[in-house]
Amino acid sequence: MVTDSPKPSRPEYLVYGADKVNVPLFARIDASDGVLTFVPYGAAAPFDRYAGVVLFQGIFEDRARRTYDSNALNKRINEMKLLIDKGGFICFLLYRPLLINGELTRTDIPSCVLDAFGIQVYDLPVPSTAISAKQQELSDFLARYGAASSVFTFLPQNEDVRPLAMCSHGSGEHAAALVADARIYFVPSVLPDPDPTELGHFFRTLVSGLVLTTRRLNVELPEWAHRFVFKTETPLQSDRSQHLALADKIDTDLQTLADYKWALAGSGEKLVEAVAKILSVGFGLSVDATDEFREDLKLLNPRGKPAVFVEVKGTARGIKRENVNQADSHRERACLPSSFPTVLIQNTHNNAKSLKEKAQEVSSEQVQHAVALKILVLRTLDLVRLLDLHLANPKSGVADTFMRALMTQHGWLRVEGSRILIDHGKEGAEPECIAAL
Repeated sequence: MVTDSPKPSRPEYLVYGADKVNVPLFARIDASDGVLTFVPYGAAAPFDRYAGVVLFQGIFEDRARRTYDSNALNKRINEMKLLIDKGGFICFLLYRPLLINGELTRTDIPSCVLDAFGIQVYDLPVPSTAISAKQQELSDFLARYGAASSVFTFLPQNEDVRPLAMCSHGSGEHAAALVADARIYFVPSVLPDPDPTELGHFFRTLVSGLVLTTRRLNVELPEWAHRFVFKTETPLQSDRSQHLALADKIDTDLQTLADYKWALAGSGEKLVEAVAKILSVGFGLSVDATDEFREDLKLLNPRGKPAVFVEVKGTARGIKRENVNQADSHRERACLPSSFPTVLIQNTHNNAKSLKEKAQEVSSEQVQHAVALKILVLRTLDLVRLLDLHLANPKSGVADTFMRALMTQHGWLRVEGSRILIDHGKEGAEPECIAAL
């Protein structure tokens, strides 16, 4: 006996929380692509149980009271991730400006996703209907219901984020609709008319466009087709691997340079970490950063014994007498003699707004005081300038010159252009040039 197999159930799409924006709720709407189920905000309807989810922006936040439903927001974000992992889609309908006081706050799912992808937003002075669809599938919906209150002014330069529609406005043309990860949609629209016929057309047209777009974006080549390999394919794959490895190294090197720059802007542990990294990674010196006093470092000789005591400070002012005194007292606290090589590395003017403001000189009075206490002082600006000279030409001898100065010099080690100078604070006397590259 032959029986017909049961027909597979139709895909079900969730319209969630539309009641929060005063859109009437249907029990369900039949569409050519499946069934649309309407569920009020707060109802138990896990996103990942559906083939797709549609919701309006702002349903998790109360802008008038400046509050948001953090528990519901986090719960639904987790469900969204599960939905995407199983191959579903989610669509955020954007009917009002995205920014709050000029910022993209993490009080709603669309804002959280945009922030995670690094997408920048600009709110239009007035909503615009000058929207042109880049994809045919959503053109019918956007032609009838599209209205942009915000546009996206910066998109990551990769295929994870694609514009679906552009909006012309006074500042130019920017993306008004986009898709992220081929399944997360941002679609600008008006709020639908509460008339049942119009409301049905609104959601049917939207979901139909989303389903078709998702299918097109997620079409994959069958595994068996990959087994045919072009003669040029293997060397291209090899070249790609080499370029990716090179890009990874470049990214790592750029991040290291960025880490060094915290010596100019950091304070506390962040500053100490940056200085320690410059000394150890940048100059290749052996650094002991295990002192119980977080601002103290030691440079070690080849035998692993302390060779230079380092005091690291960050202040909103320049180098003052009390900073030099503190380096001296910390040397004494470490049970080191007054003749032990000691250097004060200070991030001066750490609230500066420019390099020019940062480059204020150390007063001759403080330099003389440092000489009297047998201490060498450096601004972190001098330290990064010195590192710049070393990295530009590692064989120039800058690292050796630096280490000798730390061991033997007192006063102010300063860097001007390609010259490394020692200033002893003597009135009318030129600083001593210990190296010129």
